[in-house]
This record gives sequence, C-alpha cells and structure tokens, in this order.
Amino acid sequence: MLKTKVSKRKLINNFFKKNLLLTAGAFFFGFLSIFSTLLIPLFLGKFYQLAIHSNSARGKIFNAIFGEVNDIQTYFRLFAIIIFTRLIFNYLYTFLSGILVEKFTKTLRELLFQSQLNTDLSFFEKKATGNYLLRYSGDLSSVNKYLTKGIIGFINDILFISLTLSLFFVINPLLASILLISFPILFVLVLLLNLKLKKYTAVRRDIRSQNLGFVSSRLNALLTIKVFNREPIEIEKFNKKSSKLYKNGVHYFKWYALIDSLLPFLLYSMLGIILYVAYYFQVTGSHQLEGSQILIFIMLTVNIIPVLKRILKVNIVWQAGTISFTKLLQIVNSPSELNEKTDLLKVEAGKIQFDNVSFSVNDEIFIFQNVKFTIPGFGFFLLNGEQGSGKTTILKLLLGLYQPTSGAVLIDGKDVSNFTSKAVRKNITMVSSELTLLGKTLFEVVSYSRKEEKKQEIEDLLVALGFFTAENANLSIPVIDGGKNLSNGQRKLLIIVRALLSKKKILLLDEPFTDLDDIYKEKVIQLLKVKSKTNTIIIIDKDKNSSIPFDGIINF
Repeated sequence: MLKTKVSKRKLINNFFKKNLLLTAGAFFFGFLSIFSTLLIPLFLGKFYQLAIHSNSARGKIFNAIFGEVNDIQTYFRLFAIIIFTRLIFNYLYTFLSGILVEKFTKTLRELLFQSQLNTDLSFFEKKATGNYLLRYSGDLSSVNKYLTKGIIGFINDILFISLTLSLFFVINPLLASILLISFPILFVLVLLLNLKLKKYTAVRRDIRSQNLGFVSSRLNALLTIKVFNREPIEIEKFNKKSSKLYKNGVHYFKWYALIDSLLPFLLYSMLGIILYVAYYFQVTGSHQLEGSQILIFIMLTVNIIPVLKRILKVNIVWQAGTISFTKLLQIVNSPSELNEKTDLLKVEAGKIQFDNVSFSVNDEIFIFQNVKFTIPGFGFFLLNGEQGSGKTTILKLLLGLYQPTSGAVLIDGKDVSNFTSKAVRKNITMVSSELTLLGKTLFEVVSYSRKEEKKQEIEDLLVALGFFTAENANLSIPVIDGGKNLSNGQRKLLIIVRALLSKKKILLLDEPFTDLDDIYKEKVIQLLKVKSKTNTIIIIDKDKNSSIPFDGIINF
C-alpha cells in the first residue's frame, strides 16, 4: 500500500478538527477582545458628550450597549470594567492561540522526525544532513508564523476590519465609503510588490539551506580539515557562499523595506484624506459632523491602521510559510519503509541467496548487475570482491536498507521483499564504522533494552574482549558525541559488542578488524568462531592474507 500523501490543507484541517474546542476557544476570545477594543472609541465619544453636555443622536450606539449613562462616576466605573475585561479577553485569546500553534508545531515536528527515521535510506542519502536540520529551525519557525499571523491573526484582523467598517457606516456612511474604496487600491498595490519579494524569499531559503549543509559537512570533517591544513580553502568557499546569501539579502530587504515603509505612508495618507473631507464638510456646512462623532471616527481609524498593516503584510508570511510547508512536506511524503507487508519473518537455518540481483543509483549507474551466490547456512563466510565492487551495498540489501533494482534476496528461501524492513532487521544486525554509537555511557551505547539485568553480561563480554579488566570495569564511563572521547579501537569494540548482544541469527561485519590491533583482533575472531556454530556470519575483510578459518568465500 502506497504511503498516503499529506498536503498543507489536509494537515491544517485535520489538526483543527482534532483540536476543535481549543480552536473555538481561541477564536471566541479573539472576537470578544476585538469587540471590547471597538468599545473604547465609543467611550471616548461618550466622554466628550458628558464633558460638554451634548445629547448627540450618535450616543445611541453607546446607550444601546450600556444603557443610559448620565453621570461621570458611572461612566468611569464602566470604562474600568471594559478595559479590565479587554485585558482578560486578550490574555485568553493570546494564550489559547499560542497553545494551539505550539501544539500544531509539536505535531508537525514529531511527524517530521518520524518520517525522517522511516525514510528509505537511498532517498535520505541524496541530501546533506544540514538540509534536514534546517527544517527543525527556520522552516518550523515560518510555519509557526503562518499559523499565528497567517491564519488565526488574519481571520481575527478581517473580523476586526469588518466590525469597524460596520461601525463606521453607522456613524457616517460617507466617510466609511472612502475607507471602503481605499482598501482594494492598497491591497492590489501591496500584492504587486509582494510578487516581486516572493522570488527573493524562495532563493534566500534555498541558499540558507545549502550553507547549513556546507557548515554541517565541514564541522563533521574538522579533523580532516586541520590535518590537511584546509582551513583557508574551506573558509574561502564558505565566504563565497555567505556573500551569495548577502547579495540576495540585499535584494530581499530592498523590496521588504519598500513594502514595510510604504504601508504606513499609504494608511496615514488615507487617514489624512478622511480628516480633510471631514474638515471640508464642517467648513462648507454641506455635511455637519459632531465633535464626538469626529473623535470616535479618528480613534477607530487610528485603531484600524496597525490591523490594516498586518493584513497587507500577511502575504509575506504566507509566502515564507508556504515555502517552508513545501520543504517539510517533501520529507513527510518521502518514500518510506512502512508498508503492509508481513512482519512475521523468523530465521532458523540462516541460508542466504542472491538471485540475479542488480542495484543501481537512480536507475542509471549500476553498482553491480546479476549477482548470484548462496550461503548454505550457519557458519563463517568471507564476502570477497574488488574495491568499489559493492560489498557494503550487498550487506545493506540484506538488511533491507536498500531495495534491489532487479532480482531477489532470499533468507531461508523467503524473498525479503515480502517482509517489512523492520521484520528483516529483527533477524539481522551489522558491524560497521558507519553505525554511530548512540547513548551517553558505555552501558547505553551497547545495550538495546538498557535493562539493569543486562549489565553483568555486558561487563563479561567487554572484559573477554579486553576493553577493560574485571577489576576496573565501569559501564558508567561517559561516551561523548558518538565516542569522540574514545580511541578508534575502543569504538570498534563497542560496535561489535552492541551487535553480539542483539542475539540475532545473521551477523554482517563490514571491516570489523579495522582499528584493532592483533591481540584484540584475535579475541574477536575466537568469539565469532563460537558464534558461527549457531549463526550465519558474513564478513568483509580487506586483509587478503587473513588466517581466519572461513567456512566459505563468496566471490563476485
């Protein structure tokens, strides 16, 4: 069964449905916060009426909501209640919408990590690690803003504008019409500018991703860079990439600054036009405006300006968020090992067959073609081939990390393609320098289950291999960043012990003796000879003069 594709719309809709109560609460208190905000200009207009003892008909809006208020003490009590209530509503709106967004980010972050761990290895290896790391920082941040400012904030801002315009029309339909006509002009102008900005936003994101990938690869190769004195070369390469990002940033901020500066200019110009029209009406007497009416109108206009600014700038948030969603969903929708194949594979005889197996990268470059060999069962076997012939790839095909381009890989006569990769790896383990140590102590890096009762067995095995003596055995020794505080030989012994402790029937060893001196090598060989009586052990060993008593040699 193919993996169900996840889209941005589907992801967001499903999340809101699953968190309906929280979503409804955020929007409900957002509405109440908006409503209480709109009441404040009415209070100022009412104060004007009370202060000069005016009985304007416009006061009916205030009276319809709060009833007849004719004394200043009652007025101030109501005003205090409103601003305190607005504080509560605004807090609840901000808190609930923040929780909603944090929960969405958590859901997406966990889905992203799960998808990456389940991604087909051959697909995963096509990108630098830094490109994947960026998804957890810049892209999740953009998605966060997309939800807060691009959806929740945008809907509340549109609601605010709609209610404000309705209030404008009640106060003065003519001035409200000027506002209504101005909005489409502003939107079209800003949209055209945003289209120009969009190009630089996408390029900027891609360059940042490439730079992060470059830094990640160079920091992982820091020892190599120092040994070969490549610091000046790598610094020069990075500086060129950094300059490229800077040049794009200059273009980006040229348009961003224009949009950011033009918005308040246009909005305040709109306010100036409204004030001029109001003044013109007063002077000519063609349309009388009361003092309280002008005060309310000005206050509402001042309140609406930052809201309009957010609405007009929301396209920038949408652009960045859409780009980030695209990047994230490419990973979420990447080829996965998960499928509906059976999970019931049990190795008993340990027989392995490669039946005309070919493997290629992107169906173009073949690593090998039509490989055929049979390993009869339990024993100690050497996989022999020229450098670059694909020996390690053979092991990864057996593990289900790669899928053959053609042919079949069989274990005990069963085609492994009929089983989940997880089922295959329940029966097979591997020793390789590629397999990083995971954990913070010796005990954690070699123990799968990390159960206390395993400690004695681990100590005995490490003592048998000479990692330490029985007197100074200590499984609490820290292991830093995959074993950087250990020697290469110590790391290799831990990798071997980790594989042996898994008690799986098939052991794949890729250059297991590299970094081991003769004493340690001999101890490992003796241990593997005992294991080979009940296990199938396949080894890749570059030592052509090895004295290991193999039960068979596979040449290809």
